[in-house]
Amino acid sequence: MRQLSRYLLHYIVYPNLFMVVCALLMTQQTIDLFRLRLSHVALIPFIASATLCSYSLHWYLTPVHPSPSPRIAWNARNNRLLFLLFAGGLLGCMLFLVPLLEHALPIAIAMGAAFLYTAPKLRFQPLAWLSRIQVAKTLFLAFTWMYVTTLLPMLVDEEPLHAPQVLFCASRLFFIYSICVLFDHRDRDEDRRQHIRSLPTIMTDTQVQWLFLSTLVGYLLFTLALSGHFPASVILALAIPGLFAALLFRRAMERPSDLLFYFVLDGLMALSSVLTLFLSI
Repeated sequence: MRQLSRYLLHYIVYPNLFMVVCALLMTQQTIDLFRLRLSHVALIPFIASATLCSYSLHWYLTPVHPSPSPRIAWNARNNRLLFLLFAGGLLGCMLFLVPLLEHALPIAIAMGAAFLYTAPKLRFQPLAWLSRIQVAKTLFLAFTWMYVTTLLPMLVDEEPLHAPQVLFCASRLFFIYSICVLFDHRDRDEDRRQHIRSLPTIMTDTQVQWLFLSTLVGYLLFTLALSGHFPASVILALAIPGLFAALLFRRAMERPSDLLFYFVLDGLMALSSVLTLFLSI
């Protein structure tokens, strides 16, 4: 039974279906907390399609090499499936983009940010230089997740950006960045081989720890700053993922595993969404 559960989990996590669920939960949280009307119902399936498209392309282009990582081995066996998922996600993006054309600029920013994260893997000029930008990998990914799941729904719904919206965007950006720091630390040897630069590739373990902790503190401060705008139960729900991230920091640094990173740490990004969803029931 345990082996079957692990097998099923692999086929949810490794084809990026879990990331699609996380993106939708985080988007729904933004809609619920700020009571967005979202007259453009195409935005939700567009975000789902775009997440599947972007992550499938990213992993399809990731070089297959000898590695203890089960995900790398899974990619080698299922490379064709990743391409099909990318093609399906791309088709969904094109279909659901049509009703959103009146919001072309914010949509284009989201697509551009997602592309910049994967562009260094394409390895053609003039895109190859992106891999040498010191903090591009981390910031592109953190910004893209914040923008797509938080700021984009507000812009599409033409929600005014007052203090609560700005604080919530900052809180989410800082938390996602803290998770990205752990990913970059784990991947830094491979990133160095591929000449992809981020802060953890040039930092010591101690410096990475301080970067993670300072980012997490920033996230908690922005979250607490929302206290005057949301009930205490919502603030607690928003803060809980940060506490789990702090508890998992040492294990992530010393004993990284695929499911710890691609299921537990990635899942922390959507944990507060699940908690606030239960609060609304």
